[in-house]
Amino acid sequence: PLDVISELLGIPVEIRERVHDLANRSVVRDASGGPEAMDAVRAATAETRAIFTEIVQERRKRPGDDIISMLVNSEITDEQGNSFPVSDERVVAQFRLLSS
Repeated sequence: PLDVISELLGIPVEIRERVHDLANRSVVRDASGGPEAMDAVRAATAETRAIFTEIVQERRKRPGDDIISMLVNSEITDEQGNSFPVSDERVVAQFRLLSS
């Protein structure tokens, strides 16, 4: 299932295993691991965010046929009817949700 999701999202094949590993390590499964465990979770989360940010920035420059490209090229309309591009931060947040 993760390979299918990765393909749809547009995660490059060469980093999929790394992204899957980081996604698994960025989820707290047991709070009894102490501060070291939480530090590892924070480090995995930060690395995942950095990888996703790089992919989002790449898709803004060179869109593909994937969900991330669709998200970075979409717009949000606010209550007043003003449209604006989706921010990289918002796309990265959605990216993280979809890939975990």
